[in-house]
This record gives sequence, C-alpha cells and structure tokens, in this order.
Amino acid sequence: RGYLDMEKRSTLYKITILSIIFIGATLRLRGLNFQSLWMDEIHVLAYSSRSTWQAAFGPGGICCTYEGAFYHSLYSIIGNSDFSARMVSAFAGILLILITAEIGREIHSESTGMVSSAFIAVSYSGIYFSQEARHYIITTMILWGIFLLLIRGPDRLPKWAPNICLVALCFP
Repeated sequence: RGYLDMEKRSTLYKITILSIIFIGATLRLRGLNFQSLWMDEIHVLAYSSRSTWQAAFGPGGICCTYEGAFYHSLYSIIGNSDFSARMVSAFAGILLILITAEIGREIHSESTGMVSSAFIAVSYSGIYFSQEARHYIITTMILWGIFLLLIRGPDRLPKWAPNICLVALCFP
C-alpha cells in the first residue's frame, strides 16, 4: 500500500478533485499582483533580500525568523517581484486543496474529501491567505500535510516522512 496509491480512488473522485483544484488555482492566481505589497509583506521581502540566509533571519523578533531564511532561499531561485513573492503562497494554497481532499477521504469517504476540498477551494480566507507573501498558508499546508501523513498510519508512511515531520514541527 503506497502513500500515493491513486489506483484506489474512483474515476469520479479523480476528475472532481482535478476540477476543484483547477477552480481553486484560478481563484488564487487571478489578480495575484493586482494590489501592491502590504507593509508586512515588504518587511519580509526586505529581510529575505539580504545577502545570506543567516542574515535573512532578522533580529529574531516577531517577524522574519525562519520565514526570512525560507523566502531568501526561494527568492534566489524565482526572483523577488510582487508576483513571485505571492506565487509561493498561491502554490501552497493549491496544494492545500489536495491535502484537504485526501484528509476527508481518509477520515470518512471520497464524497467527504470532495466536499471539504470544494470548501477550501472557494473559501474567502483560503484565497486571501493564498494571495499574501507571508507564511500563513504555507504553515497551514505543512501542518495539514503532517496530519495527513500521521492519520495514514506508520505502515503507509514513506521512510523519510518522520524526519520531515520532525523538522517541520521544529520550525512552525
């Protein structure tokens, strides 16, 4: 039993989830750079634009600890425009739709997974936080992803999952 064993899902589930993900992706990517960055987003962008990832940690206050280092590494690859800064959260929000569907399917049924993913795909908060250049939706995606791994049980976990879970929980 693999942890990504798609053969066990019905065709209706697969098509519905792909449709919901497409709708959610459209809502998250539409108008991603419509507004200019907010002050807190600029603050993160400023820290993440420092010369090293260690300097991107900032002063260790309430902002920009691991977030600055994470974005520093990412922005060195994708650039740091308004669009690319918010794109990271948008992709995390899109992935959260799939994770939510799988949690619903694991806990109850495929129809529960479809309904729960539809709710997160069109929810105002889900879309709003997916369009911010902050860590909120990324942290939510990581925590729900860990929850999904844990409810699947140890016999269905990949060998690397406990290590990843431990690292993710150390840097929330």
